[in-house]
Amino acid sequence: MKNNCKSPVKANFGFLRVCLVPVLMGCALAGGAVAAAQAPVPDSPAIEAKAHALLSKLTLEQKIELLGGVDGMYTHAMPSIGLNV
Repeated sequence: MKNNCKSPVKANFGFLRVCLVPVLMGCALAGGAVAAAQAPVPDSPAIEAKAHALLSKLTLEQKIELLGGVDGMYTHAMPSIGLNV
């Protein structure tokens, strides 16, 4: 007796190729565009000036505290310079 049933993998591959692949490609392209739009501007004079102005208001102890962070993952709040958590 011959089995005429198609394998579920082979039967659904056409659907995956026609429908799912274009959707995944669209998501990948859209995700790249969003990431590129959110990337910081390297060596921006305005950002550098703001960073230097904020750091100049901190004591050495506060700067060291920022380096350590909270639980090695998060930044400490520094309300004196407007850095809130």
